[in-house]
Amino acid sequence: MFYSLRHYLESVERLGLWLKEEKKSVEKAKRQAGKSVEQDRVTIEILTAEKMRSYENYVNGEISRDGFMAEKRRLDGKIATLKERIEKIEDNVPEPTAVDGEVETVIEENGRIGNMDKLTQEMADAFIENVYIHAGGRMEIVFKGQDKVTQMCERLLGESVEITEGRARVIKPEE
Repeated sequence: MFYSLRHYLESVERLGLWLKEEKKSVEKAKRQAGKSVEQDRVTIEILTAEKMRSYENYVNGEISRDGFMAEKRRLDGKIATLKERIEKIEDNVPEPTAVDGEVETVIEENGRIGNMDKLTQEMADAFIENVYIHAGGRMEIVFKGQDKVTQMCERLLGESVEITEGRARVIKPEE
């Protein structure tokens, strides 16, 4: 039973590490997007001020109406392009993978007590939902969050966690 739990927790650990790395990556992408958006907004303010100066020059008779309208169209085009870029950046900012509360609890508990050398009552309480003993001595262990952890491992890590007859094994994809 301990070895099954150990294999299960190894997958939980890999999943936790993957999610942690993804979170760092998402935070970095959000910071970069935020900087880009801020730079574009500053540029829009500068272009808007330039448009106002152009209007003032027109009002003061320093440029013709046609000259002002051409400059206004040019600046409005640049501003529109920047606004579109801001919208695209904001729409494409990545979000971290949603983690079910049960999976999150299993990951946290694994970090706290999952690396012990033998099965303890604390580990059993934290990770084992049920143990079924069938006729002929066949044992079935149901780990907490097993289905959700298995689904996330398959989806995110590309590996399956197969738990049968009291044994757990990780099936990695062909490389």
